[in-house]
Amino acid sequence: MERAKILGCALAIFAIVLPQRDSSFAMNAAFLHLAINHAPLFFTLIAAALLFGALVRRNRSLLSAGTWLVVVAGIAAIVTLQTGEEAEHLLEHVPGINAAAIEAHEESAKVAVLATVVTAGLAIGITIGQRWWGEQFRWGASTALIVAVLASLVLVAVAAHRGGMIRHAEELENRVPPPPAQEE
Repeated sequence: MERAKILGCALAIFAIVLPQRDSSFAMNAAFLHLAINHAPLFFTLIAAALLFGALVRRNRSLLSAGTWLVVVAGIAAIVTLQTGEEAEHLLEHVPGINAAAIEAHEESAKVAVLATVVTAGLAIGITIGQRWWGEQFRWGASTALIVAVLASLVLVAVAAHRGGMIRHAEELENRVPPPPAQEE
């Protein structure tokens, strides 16, 4: 009962404060995409570390945490792709935005999301399968899962890098050799 009162008070405060917020702050699809776009990358990276630790130590808790984090990464990847689609429509005609980079990012993101979702499905399958086929299945299938996680991690990292190329031209400038100095 006490928690319900606290929750009710918090909701009342938010109902009063939110409509009065600064009108210069607008949360649109581009903002949401930028806010969550690193989640699939870091969730997959942390899941890979947990799964590797689980296999090395034969630790069920690490295996369970890593497996469920793979599922969370799959969900985050879907949400990130959806906000990216909406953000593209907002940004494709903004000066300073590289439209070709948006397309390259979008194509690599679709592949990365597919890989991450398939890997999440594999994680769910392993979780269900271990109840039927036991301990031997769990560790063998988890080896396959870490291979799938590493593959999706590479694809997500490529998509993230290409996403950075949309706006961060300074990254491109660091790779292009400077023009030769002209002699007078």
